[in-house]
Amino acid sequence: MVNLQERPAAITKITNLQEKCAYELCSIYAAEQHFLEAQQIILQCVVNDQLQSLLQNHIQETEQQIRNLEQVFSTMGQQPKRIYCYAAAGLVSDAQKLILLTTNNPSILDYQ
Repeated sequence: MVNLQERPAAITKITNLQEKCAYELCSIYAAEQHFLEAQQIILQCVVNDQLQSLLQNHIQETEQQIRNLEQVFSTMGQQPKRIYCYAAAGLVSDAQKLILLTTNNPSILDYQ
């Protein structure tokens, strides 16, 4: 559970819809960045060619999503910034755990 005292320093309180939208976009931006970093790590662990190809495609899509978000920030007259996304962190943590648990047998990681 998140404590209100843990609120990001850059955000005091959200008082209007524009601030809410900006906050959520920052969180989505952080999540996409986090997913991109994780996908790049997973790509290094995968040995199956087909899975590597699919991951490379997904990485390109994620990079495009990041560019799209940067364009939205630009349109809003703001610089993109990251606000920690607990949901993304949890998903990435689970994937990292799976990688560690299958380290001695990478074919298990590739199993579809």
